[in-house]
Amino acid sequence: MNRLTHILYTVCLAFATMLVGSCSGDNYAGEPAPDAPVTLGVRLSVVDGTSRAGGAADGIERVEQLRIVILRADGTVEVNRLVDFTYASVEDYKGYFKVKSGEDKTIYAIANPGSTGFDFAAYPEGSSRKDMGEALESWAYTFDAGKPIAMNDSRFIAKELLIADQRTEVQLSLVRVATKFTVEITNSRFDKVTLKSFSVSSLNDKHYLMPHFTGTDGQHIVNNDGLCGFNFDGQTQMHWSDWLALAVDESQQKPDDATLADKRGWIMKYELPSGAEHKQRDFKLPANCVMQPNDELTLPVHYFGESRNGLLDASAFGKGAAAGYEQSYTFTLGLSATEGGEKTFDDVKFPNLRALFRNTHVHVHLTLLQDRVQCEVSVVPYVTVELNPGFGWDNLPNLDEVPDPTVPGKREEGEDDDPTLVIPNS
Repeated sequence: MNRLTHILYTVCLAFATMLVGSCSGDNYAGEPAPDAPVTLGVRLSVVDGTSRAGGAADGIERVEQLRIVILRADGTVEVNRLVDFTYASVEDYKGYFKVKSGEDKTIYAIANPGSTGFDFAAYPEGSSRKDMGEALESWAYTFDAGKPIAMNDSRFIAKELLIADQRTEVQLSLVRVATKFTVEITNSRFDKVTLKSFSVSSLNDKHYLMPHFTGTDGQHIVNNDGLCGFNFDGQTQMHWSDWLALAVDESQQKPDDATLADKRGWIMKYELPSGAEHKQRDFKLPANCVMQPNDELTLPVHYFGESRNGLLDASAFGKGAAAGYEQSYTFTLGLSATEGGEKTFDDVKFPNLRALFRNTHVHVHLTLLQDRVQCEVSVVPYVTVELNPGFGWDNLPNLDEVPDPTVPGKREEGEDDDPTLVIPNS
């Protein structure tokens, strides 16, 4: 199904036109009754499903179950069904539901619902409760990296598209309610290096089930030109998950375009629930963290909640529109080298990581050199952002008394746009 369409509806005449029978009143044979149900077809796709396939830690990115909820205009629960994917793939899912025609609907699709803590059983189909939509929209939970990651999407379907005895199809894009970090380290030094620690600050542990965008103008993105809505190459006012799906696809199709992240923009205007705690998160290290020359080490993949931290009061990005919305995150790296001794780099800012909205995958590659550490950062859905900040590794033996002029020095005040990040000796 073409994702360039905000929401794709296919209306097909039912086979009732072939029926022959007597008529009553003004209804001719074969005409549907005005209160006949409509068949609602639901099709799903997973945002960034291809790039993550086979790379999930302990399978927590796999869709194990899917909850489909359809609410009537008054909030009554019309459908509340659980689909199991133990022996199937969500990529192939297409479900059909008979619902009342001629009235607005809201549909929710939630993958791995058991990880959210929401009590879906409290809202049985046809019950008199009419607050399930409000409950889903306001629900917040603590992220647990030991459980399958929840994914979701929701859509409003206008009554004009729900015609009696016909069929309407809706496409949803499931988005992961989590952020992901992949860290790779290459030892390009002449001596043996041991990784002692790696952590990221400050990441969150609690977020909303459904995204909470701030503002009422529909503009939640900041790109090079300023504040904008979910627009993509002439398409405007898109659904947020459709925009994100296109951004992911584009980043995968243009892996060499290093300008893509800031061109498309970052989703910055969203909020987290009260009580969300941002703090330093230590990464679990492999059993063997000793790297001989030319060795490579990949840390276990780590997942965290959607975050919003380190807001910058001043930012030149987006012609100043990012001020107060652009975020800032740091990492701390502890190393020990045979020749270089112990060294810790504290609170190193990730360059060009401007936000940690859900479904963001931060890919960090560190190259340990004799006189510095080189860091490349890629961010999904903007996979192509690669920066090479070098920073000095002090206390190396046999260094000249006069510093090597080829090693970058500390960034000076006012040089925020310089892509080379240099960490002063600590």
